[in-house]
Amino acid sequence: MVVFDDKASFTTIPISKPETNQSVFAADIAIGANGNARLVGKITFTGDEDVYFRDIMSSEDDQGKKEIMIKWLGEFSPDIALTSYTLPNFEEITDTTAISFDCSATNYASLSHNRLFLNPGFYFRVNFRGEKPERRTTSVYYSNPHIYTSRISYLLPEGYNIEAIPPPVEIENEFGRYSLSVQLNKDRLLFDREFRINQKVIPLAQYKEYYDFMRQCEKTDNQKVICKRQR
Repeated sequence: MVVFDDKASFTTIPISKPETNQSVFAADIAIGANGNARLVGKITFTGDEDVYFRDIMSSEDDQGKKEIMIKWLGEFSPDIALTSYTLPNFEEITDTTAISFDCSATNYASLSHNRLFLNPGFYFRVNFRGEKPERRTTSVYYSNPHIYTSRISYLLPEGYNIEAIPPPVEIENEFGRYSLSVQLNKDRLLFDREFRINQKVIPLAQYKEYYDFMRQCEKTDNQKVICKRQR
């Protein structure tokens, strides 16, 4: 219901665009020769992503907020030790929230003989668990279209060289887009990924296409960087 000076009327709220609802993870991550990592970075939430994060955090005390931060950062690397973090004043209403953090992760990269195996996607990974198309009976519903972005600069351990990195990838259709770039720049590995959902509803008639898209994104997202120790 929209209220004007002299009247009120009911209207349908338009669906927001993906650019309105974003989660952007940016960090510098230093990898040790033992596979442990130190992370310093920032996550920025806008639109519905901001509303969701605020709803979770605003009712918690300091200890609860810290536990949520550890869980949030450690979803795909559970051995997280949070050194410090900064949060905004949740009483101030804004459409953007930025949080900074400094933490460490044990065994973030897997060590095997003279190689380190690293999944460079720290904060967000495509983790699709939808039914096979022949078993699906309903459409797919999202809260809103959205974009998840990760921009990470990895400092590789001294004495290691890159043996293999995932090739650049771009997967796109009308309801979503996934792009990945992993590049070596001197002693740093630059990881840039974007995952976008364009529609609030994926109709059942499009589920097979959606299923194939998500499975392809998940497979790409789980590729590893291989670092080999110099002799």
